[in-house]
Amino acid sequence: MVFDPEKIYSVTLGIIGGGQLGKMLAQKAKTMGLRVVVLDPTPLSPAGEVCDKQIVSDFFDLDGFLEIAGESDVLTYEFEHISASYLKELEDRGHIVRPSSNTLEIIQDKRRQKEFLESHDIPVTPFMGVDDLDGLKEAVKSLGIPAMLKTSKGGYDGKGNYLIEEDIEESLKRAYEELGGDKNSLYLENHIDFQMEVSVMAARNNKGEIVIYPVAHNIHHESILHTTTVPSSLPRSVVEKVKELSAEIMALYGDVGIFGIEYFVDQKDEVFVNEIAPRPHNSGHYTIEACDVSQFETHLRAILDLPLVNPTLLRPAVMVNLLGEKKGKPVAKGLGRALEIEGLSLHLYRKNETRPGRKMGHFTVTANTVADAKEKADKAFEVLRIIGE
Repeated sequence: MVFDPEKIYSVTLGIIGGGQLGKMLAQKAKTMGLRVVVLDPTPLSPAGEVCDKQIVSDFFDLDGFLEIAGESDVLTYEFEHISASYLKELEDRGHIVRPSSNTLEIIQDKRRQKEFLESHDIPVTPFMGVDDLDGLKEAVKSLGIPAMLKTSKGGYDGKGNYLIEEDIEESLKRAYEELGGDKNSLYLENHIDFQMEVSVMAARNNKGEIVIYPVAHNIHHESILHTTTVPSSLPRSVVEKVKELSAEIMALYGDVGIFGIEYFVDQKDEVFVNEIAPRPHNSGHYTIEACDVSQFETHLRAILDLPLVNPTLLRPAVMVNLLGEKKGKPVAKGLGRALEIEGLSLHLYRKNETRPGRKMGHFTVTANTVADAKEKADKAFEVLRIIGE
């Protein structure tokens, strides 16, 4: 289906997932004149509060998928942990899903994702599939330690990961059992001595046009993204290598929408793909304030067959995630002091409960230089906390 831009007022966008990514996507869709329907199991989800209608349904409930598809001209999703087979059923019934169920099926299984990329000569972190405890032992022998054992499906923000630091049977058995190896598909990933973790937001439309955002430097705390800084300090040659790989990956999948592509850059400036997400991404939040077109607008342009424009970084920026501290009703401590900082833009997700490690919001600081943005971001992070009461 090709959308007529002049009929955009009659278009309904369906978003599967009502979290913060769905919320920011819905907000942008509303500014573009779209009607928005969201599916999420949590009533009054963050996206549900800003859309035209929320369908309260599980992500593995065919009836819910059929309901949202019946109201939507095009369907998209804000995270991967949903039923790809039900999306395929919707496509078989003539509904438009972007990115497609085939792409989601490959990407949501991280082991399969890495096998797919490797088979097309895309450099990935060295890995081996693990089908049983003996397979784990063989993988550790081959890859060495330290190494990260991961579940193929369902893992995010450090969940589904187990760092193996000892090559002894007791440790390997503990890791295997901790991740439910008897029930779950696993793989072992080599620990790369990286100098930097970076990511790129890349988008492709139905015409095959591809646009690439700046390379962003990411820092994680306990496997959860803490800060994203743009532009990165990588040499120009490495930046170009990352961008070229990103364009190659988008052409390889041949799908429509925006993808978040994470990389490791090792001490020799070699680049390895870590993970891919077929949707807007946490590390792309900075684009709202720091670029002339946000990741959310680009995603909408792509899935609605609208022209893509090459994004321009207007100012250096630092994005900082705000995680919950203590369980309870969210309270933003230090809010007033943080908002005194010039160049700071605050996003609170309005989740109804905070708990340790839960993403409750983020802020982005833009400035004339990266150093100035970092200094202001550090100052804001010192005073701003989301706690539960």
